[in-house]
Amino acid sequence: LAIKVFGEDLDILLKTAEEIQKAIQGVEGAADIVLEKVDGLPQMKIEYDRSKIAKYGLNIAELNDIVTMGFAGLSAGTVFEGEKQFDLVVRFAKPYRKDITNLENAAIQLPNGGSVPLSELAKITYTKGPAKISRDNTQRRIVVGVNVRNRDLQSVVDDIQSIVKNKVKIPEGYRVNYGGQFENLQQARNRLMIAVPIALVLIFLLLYFAFSSARDALMIYSAIPLSAIGGVLLLWVRDMPFSISAGVGFIALFGIAVLNGIVMIEHFKSMDTRFKDIKELIRIGAKERLRPVLLTASAAALGFLPMAVSGSAGAEVQKPLATVVVGGLISATLLTLVVLPVLYQLFKSGKGLNLPKSNLSSVLILIGMLGIANTGFAQQKPMKLEEAIQVALTQNFRLQAASKSMDAAQIGIKSGWNLDNTVVSYGYDKNDLAENGIYNRVWGFSQRMAFPSLYMAQKNVLESIAAKQEAELDLEKRKITSEVSKTFVTARHWSQMEDHYAYLDSLYGVFAQASLRKFETGESNYLEKLTAQSKKREIGLKQSEAISNRKIAMEQLRQLLQWKVDLVLSQEELDFLPEFSSDLGEHPVMQWYSSVRAQSENQVKVEKRKLLPDIELQVFRGTNPGPAAKIYPGVQGGLAIPLFSGAQRSQVRMAEIDLEKIDFETLDYQTQLENRQTQLLLELTQNQEVISYYQAEGKDLAEQLIRQAHRSFVEGEIDFLHYVQLLENSRNITMQYLQSRFAYQLIVLEI
Repeated sequence: LAIKVFGEDLDILLKTAEEIQKAIQGVEGAADIVLEKVDGLPQMKIEYDRSKIAKYGLNIAELNDIVTMGFAGLSAGTVFEGEKQFDLVVRFAKPYRKDITNLENAAIQLPNGGSVPLSELAKITYTKGPAKISRDNTQRRIVVGVNVRNRDLQSVVDDIQSIVKNKVKIPEGYRVNYGGQFENLQQARNRLMIAVPIALVLIFLLLYFAFSSARDALMIYSAIPLSAIGGVLLLWVRDMPFSISAGVGFIALFGIAVLNGIVMIEHFKSMDTRFKDIKELIRIGAKERLRPVLLTASAAALGFLPMAVSGSAGAEVQKPLATVVVGGLISATLLTLVVLPVLYQLFKSGKGLNLPKSNLSSVLILIGMLGIANTGFAQQKPMKLEEAIQVALTQNFRLQAASKSMDAAQIGIKSGWNLDNTVVSYGYDKNDLAENGIYNRVWGFSQRMAFPSLYMAQKNVLESIAAKQEAELDLEKRKITSEVSKTFVTARHWSQMEDHYAYLDSLYGVFAQASLRKFETGESNYLEKLTAQSKKREIGLKQSEAISNRKIAMEQLRQLLQWKVDLVLSQEELDFLPEFSSDLGEHPVMQWYSSVRAQSENQVKVEKRKLLPDIELQVFRGTNPGPAAKIYPGVQGGLAIPLFSGAQRSQVRMAEIDLEKIDFETLDYQTQLENRQTQLLLELTQNQEVISYYQAEGKDLAEQLIRQAHRSFVEGEIDFLHYVQLLENSRNITMQYLQSRFAYQLIVLEI
């Protein structure tokens, strides 16, 4: 178990890790609690006295060169031996570069011809600094390592997590992760959650196809639950925790457990015609099959027995697996000899389950009960980039919202002719002109409206708004297409990086094993062994980083597609050819600016036409009731002239200024587009050169470097430093290609 503490300050990291180490000392099953060594590396520190250096007419750069030359060596020329050439390195003789005294007494030549020791010009002391700085995903970390003994790993982790959460104060900005074999446990457990149901279903299907009867298949299948009881019971008797090895043992046990049932049922079916009494058939058949059943079970159990009692290397893996198989076979044998004949009688006599002998629907029902209809088990067709884009354009919620906005703008065009409300009136008054001087009743309606050209201008504004929404929808489609494409390419890139690191991990694994063998035989030193292990660990961390980045990109892609189930990407090579138009006026944003300008231009017309007079029309009719009733019709019209139009003229000017501002913004954005396109084309050419070099020469060179380095290291022609350097060179070539190709694809998508 690796308890990883992440943070920035090494001192705080060390203090927190020490607290964790102290707090978990009493956890049952936690042994060999080791804190990663990160401090205490001895260093010789030189602190220059600048006043003395100036007094003697020297400078710090010269002193640094002298120290570097004396103790590390500097090249002073080149030595030729035939066609070979070597650097001529100058440094102090070995007796004069051993300890701090030699450093203090190093002679510094003065400009006037004399010399002084270095200690005269600087304070030289021993100090302690960081022994190493480890990182995961660019974050500093320190590891508390724990070996787990006599207890299952998950329980130990649960106890440690509880202690760290309740008893250890983690500083702000620092965090704790749990890795090592615990990560492998979680991954293996997830795989078992799929493998075990698949194994159970396949066993039942094979039994069904063998007997052509769901009833017979179920009888034999009943050996599986009782065999599981025996496996669990023997694990408990031996005080062994359930582990991944035990889980694999159960899969093997289930397959073996049904063999005895097949032997018994096949024999019973072959005796059907010889016996009329079912009890007599079962008694004779069980007696005849006692020896074959015991032989089948004991042969398998004895085969696993040495593994069950093993104490050699690998026993922690072998013992749980063999224990499960042995215990399960014991209980499964009892089932076959005792319970299976009883079940056969119940089914045969009709008192048991009344299943059709050959009914495929029964099989499907059982499969459904076992959970075979699991989306994780179904094979999903890999999705191509074009398909992903089509799904996003159909299902993305953001795009659907933009589409609704455009629909609303289209409907809003009809609101351009927004006449004022029609007034319907009724009243009566004493009409002096009416005969007999009685009251006259008047009713009518009136309508006020702006000058007709104003409504045309308003409609044009709304049409411009609809055009703007359409441009925004096109732009949103382009954004969604771009985001999906870039995320798709990113996920593919990290998947390829993951494969590359897996390949490098295998190479460094061979290197680490070879270094370990050499160290054990005395052919190499401890430094080579540590370097090999650290390089393998570094590649492992890079691989983990690539896996995490791929998962992040996949989650982002699922979000863009509004995809609810697992997503599998096609591994076909993507064709990336830059497509662009020199006419940037077709760009959706330029279309958007064009529609905004049209809207602003029409708004100017609207504001100007508001200066025109409004039209008012009134129609009315009066009546004079009585013996001599008469009707008095009337019409009245008029114009509402804006005599005080100063405020409205200000509105006109504001609209004109807004139109001018939009023109400048359009020119600015068009310039940005042109400059960005030029910049992207230059970057594209640069990355294309790297890709072309790799395809023409780099790939072969990288492969040759790896082959030659591995062969030379195994044969002892080069030491581990040269081997690592050659591997790094090969790795850098491939990594530069992968990064350049990734950048090239992103640039093409942006273009």
